[in-house]
Amino acid sequence: MAAALAGHQGGVVATVNNPSEGLALYNASPKQLRPLCAFLPASPTTGVYSGLATCKSQGIPIDDYFIMRGIMAAPGLSPAQQAFWVDVFKKVYDSDEWKKFMTDNALQPDFRTGLDFRQFLSQYQQLHQDIATKFKWVS
Repeated sequence: MAAALAGHQGGVVATVNNPSEGLALYNASPKQLRPLCAFLPASPTTGVYSGLATCKSQGIPIDDYFIMRGIMAAPGLSPAQQAFWVDVFKKVYDSDEWKKFMTDNALQPDFRTGLDFRQFLSQYQQLHQDIATKFKWVS
């Protein structure tokens, strides 16, 4: 990516990024980098990616692919310790500053904890494995 941003030929041809990661790269070099499509069921309607075609409409039949971010603690926390940290991160998630960050960076909000989060991680890992295998991104 650094070579492509520096203008060297033969660098990166394509990359998959979360909108917030891609946004910084795009803003740094809009003449060399451009978003091709969104892995979403519908085109974004707000922000810098508003109107960006879905990948499905561009012939890539994936409409729900994303890079998640999560907070995980070391094993052995007591239920009280777990509750403390869930409360801390829920307050951050509910804050106006976090909501603005999510909007400004075209991120999709989602807050999960406990068993729901564990199940999500299992499904998320399977989703990535299935997509990478189907499209021969891995052998």
